[in-house]
Amino acid sequence: MDQNLLTQLQQATQGLSFQSESDAPIEPFTVSESEATVSPETVLKAGHYPAGTKVKSTSLQTFFKNAMQMQDWFNDEEKQAAQRFQNLVQLLKDNLKGVKVFKVGETEQDVYVLGTTQDGSVAGVKTKVVET
Repeated sequence: MDQNLLTQLQQATQGLSFQSESDAPIEPFTVSESEATVSPETVLKAGHYPAGTKVKSTSLQTFFKNAMQMQDWFNDEEKQAAQRFQNLVQLLKDNLKGVKVFKVGETEQDVYVLGTTQDGSVAGVKTKVVET
């Protein structure tokens, strides 16, 4: 795993939280397995989920769309958060190939945004969402 990328992800996500029906921190995530691929199977194995756990996939843009969107009525803090999400998405796009978003579970979901690094490992960020 590229240590420089991990440091950039840590800086980009520090204090950043994803808002759904609850707020959850966004954290860097790496898969230590050398043969890992960007797949639901990798997510289930890395997250120690039981076999058969439900995994849904979505795109990077779809998942972060609302978080990145600037609104005229935003205060400075909200504008800063939207800009930070835009920067995070750009960082992921610039440094990872084949980025996919995996949501694990039903109502309370663990979310993994993963891609392949230049050295072939799997990395990205993780958070939680609540969807009712």
